[in-house]
Amino acid sequence: MRTLALRPLVAILVLAVGLAAGAASAQQEAKRAITQIVGDLYRFQNNFHSSVFLVTPEGVIATDPINVDAAAWRKAEIAERFGQPVKYLIYSHDHADHIAGGEVFADTATIVAHDNAKRTIIGEKRPTAVPQVTFSDRMTIELGGKQDVADNRRHLEDLHAAVLAGLREGKSVEDL
Repeated sequence: MRTLALRPLVAILVLAVGLAAGAASAQQEAKRAITQIVGDLYRFQNNFHSSVFLVTPEGVIATDPINVDAAAWRKAEIAERFGQPVKYLIYSHDHADHIAGGEVFADTATIVAHDNAKRTIIGEKRPTAVPQVTFSDRMTIELGGKQDVADNRRHLEDLHAAVLAGLREGKSVEDL
């Protein structure tokens, strides 16, 4: 009788372990892509998160690393495709699902964020490299004859979306 009573429990445990293994496998297989938007501006996709980067003759300006695995993949792809290191990494805001993995770029990049983001990253011990350079209102980064603008007048979560939208409308980076 005890054997019969345990069978449903064992079956449930086997099913649960199988589902957990399948979910873990699905999480390991991230969907990643790099797509050219316009000129030297590219979109990096990692599953449902995306960020952008700008390639210049002197290096790359990138936003949001997303996580350690995504950052390592993107760093390798940028080096292979463009032969350039990431020189600046801009955090759009302090949420871990955007900034985790910043340490992957710490050997070549200056990490940039808003003053408030840096305070939160340090105060809450977020899993990423601490920004070395911060801004309060607006900061222009020039590299290889190109510019990128970090601007606090916009909601920082939408920083890369604002850059993309402006470039699609034909605006120069200075106008964004």
